[in-house]
Amino acid sequence: MKVQQLAGVALFAVVAIGLVSWSLLTTKREQNQQQEKVELEQKLPFLQVTGKIGGEKVGFLSDLEVIRILRERYRLEVKAQKSGSLAMMHTSIEGLDFLWPASRGSAELFRGQALKVEDVMNSPIVVFSWRAVAEAFAKPVSLPSSGVSGAGAEQAKPIVEKIGDSHLVLDMPRFVAAMEAKLPWKQVGLPELFGSVKVKLTSPAESNSGYAFTGLLMNTMNGGEIPDAAAAMLLTPRVERFYRAMGRLEDSSGTLFKVYLSQGLGAHPMVVAYENQLIEFSQENPQLVDTVRSQIAVLYPRPTTWASHPMIALSEGGKRLLEALTTDPDLKKIAWERHGFRVGLMSNNVSLPPSLKEIGIAPAIQSVQEMPTTVVMEQVLQAVSGR
Repeated sequence: MKVQQLAGVALFAVVAIGLVSWSLLTTKREQNQQQEKVELEQKLPFLQVTGKIGGEKVGFLSDLEVIRILRERYRLEVKAQKSGSLAMMHTSIEGLDFLWPASRGSAELFRGQALKVEDVMNSPIVVFSWRAVAEAFAKPVSLPSSGVSGAGAEQAKPIVEKIGDSHLVLDMPRFVAAMEAKLPWKQVGLPELFGSVKVKLTSPAESNSGYAFTGLLMNTMNGGEIPDAAAAMLLTPRVERFYRAMGRLEDSSGTLFKVYLSQGLGAHPMVVAYENQLIEFSQENPQLVDTVRSQIAVLYPRPTTWASHPMIALSEGGKRLLEALTTDPDLKKIAWERHGFRVGLMSNNVSLPPSLKEIGIAPAIQSVQEMPTTVVMEQVLQAVSGR
């Protein structure tokens, strides 16, 4: 009996010592955390930073985990106003801590006034369409000879091709040829769609996605070569006809993407936007993933172009935000996994989770072309818009 009592006392003592040790360690850890918090507050005064961002980045900066990390680790609260990336080039920067467009041209314009400029994220330009369109374009399509943009109209060929079991690519020469020829939708097997084959994009004077696709359009019309000023002048009437066929243009890729989703195939068979927008939508709406997989088609133009998302830090607060976004591994992980932005040195070739493979996201962007120079782009856009 005494042995059992002694064993019980010993066990009690061990447990008690363990609880005391755990309590001391917990208290010490809490004290260390509190001390680190005090030191951080002394080192970094809390700042509210204000800026303008492209519409495609609204979801990222509204992410509750991003808000928490910026507040707790970097003592920042971000107030962002949505703006077209090209519209930022004509904005007043008074009272702003940063600009975050999807255009290096905008970044270059403000470089002399910035404390720091650096690319934060990348996203390829894509065309969002619907399965019915992709399936129709995957069949051989005959193009009238009057609508050729270096495509060769003598033989019926597909406009869309599936790469293995991975993703879909859009043959830009044949696609542009179909649009210039005003190929009726009913001729490609889609009689329910009104009018002829066309794609909707944002205003190239205000939004970078529209601006970038216009550059790809000009390259394609120029036989796949980047046009100089002389070649661009010859292309201007063709670009002007392209824009007249589209009607009113949205000023933001975020707005256009929402309209595309809400109004559907009949109103918007094809729109130009950023790859990340569908990734972000599918992550935020997991209950709709089956619908996305069965109805939406992501078409990667061949060739496409990258949209870089440089941040322009205009104040010390903006610089702190830029450094947080470019160095914090958790923010980078959230940017890709939740919002679809390719980040880091290897952003071209990424590991895809099954959920992204299923909706047709490409693991690597293989066919990329540079844009015409800013001078050439402005020359054509001024002529087209009458500015």
